[in-house]
Amino acid sequence: MIPTRQNNWQLPSRLPWGVFLVWLVSSVKLCTSVRADQSAAETVKVVNESVDSSSNVCYNFGCPFIPRDVFYDEDAKTALHRLKEPIRKVHDEDEGKRSTTLFLSQLDTSGDRHRSTMTLCGYKGGQITSQINQDRSILVSPFLGEFQFLGVLDGHGTGGELVAEHARTEIPKQLAAKLEELLQQQNNSNENKNNNLMNLDDPTVIASMLKEVFLSVDQSAPSPKSGGCTASVALQLGSKLFVANAGDSVTLVAAHRGWNETSQIVYMSREDKPHLADEQMRIEQAGGTVRMPESFDDGDTSRVIYKDPASGHDVGLAMSRSIGDWDAPGVIAEPIVDILDLSSLADSVMGGMDEYGCTDKECGPPMVNLFVVSATDGLMDFVTPQEIVDKVGVTFYGQPNLQDRKSGVGAGHAHLAAEELIYSAARGWHEEMQGSYRDDITISTTKIFPWESSS
Repeated sequence: MIPTRQNNWQLPSRLPWGVFLVWLVSSVKLCTSVRADQSAAETVKVVNESVDSSSNVCYNFGCPFIPRDVFYDEDAKTALHRLKEPIRKVHDEDEGKRSTTLFLSQLDTSGDRHRSTMTLCGYKGGQITSQINQDRSILVSPFLGEFQFLGVLDGHGTGGELVAEHARTEIPKQLAAKLEELLQQQNNSNENKNNNLMNLDDPTVIASMLKEVFLSVDQSAPSPKSGGCTASVALQLGSKLFVANAGDSVTLVAAHRGWNETSQIVYMSREDKPHLADEQMRIEQAGGTVRMPESFDDGDTSRVIYKDPASGHDVGLAMSRSIGDWDAPGVIAEPIVDILDLSSLADSVMGGMDEYGCTDKECGPPMVNLFVVSATDGLMDFVTPQEIVDKVGVTFYGQPNLQDRKSGVGAGHAHLAAEELIYSAARGWHEEMQGSYRDDITISTTKIFPWESSS
């Protein structure tokens, strides 16, 4: 989270983006762990090894992808760079295919062409070796056979990464257990279990499950001196998408329109901020205080003010819901859960095709393809939702002549879209904070599975 600015804080003259890159390069071997172990000042090389070993851990519900750091993870950084090399540098088509396969294999732990999760360790002041990436992500595709589950978790405060790591492992595990218990109660056969989850008479049962899981994970989370995490997740069960959100991370659902090669946002989760009427009422009834900063109109955020038990000082929490943060009055872990009907969303987008006013020859194919993006505020603070879905949409579904870096051996790959969005946000942080602060940045994205094939 961005720190509260001083009233007399002013932006110094802007430094060029290249200066920031030089600073990053100088610190690349010093940035510390993306793991939850605070006691270890691990280098990026050690982080890579931990990611590789984690990739071998699969559960009954699936094999989670792990976010790779686009800059401080040297192997991932090199692979991403090689994917952008022009094909003309490759001697022949067969060699190009072999090169692409080789580079992509180094990123298998983070996804593939159809899904990706990536991150960038932030800088919060002090020694580079003391930096800890408190962000985590969830990307399990497939999840329990035919489904998908993804999201992001943004840790904050002392030990926030411990809470986020706990949520990363426990949310999918507990949700999977509840879904399987539901199937067992219905006495359905194993071979039909996925189809029955897709055709529940009452989908609010799944919404209740998600709320129960969030509350359970909150109650069982490690108890650092202070700290917590956001959680914004999406579960696809056939033609239904369940989005659960607690905090100010965001999940977007968008549709790529084939006839004009653009993307339309069809859903965006609410950012749970303390000044929202229902949230402020709950916080104040619990004895908390909501502060509206003088710079609110300039983009600063409302905060719940409470005494940090670790420092004894008053601190401000920039959200009204989270996992952890038990000392913040009125801040709860119960998420807001929205149930989306993907068929209805696709139909509504298709209904706008006639308004585009083009002939068959001018228009592209009359197709709508849906996708999901979850992102922490490190990304959302400096990249607009429309910019995010434009980049991901054209990468997933755009015609080759519209894709950026169309001459690269990895053109149209989800990892490249994630990398570009992360660097765009990092550039924004640098220009705003002049290198004094950059939040952790994490994204998780996937195409929506075609639900017709599962009915």
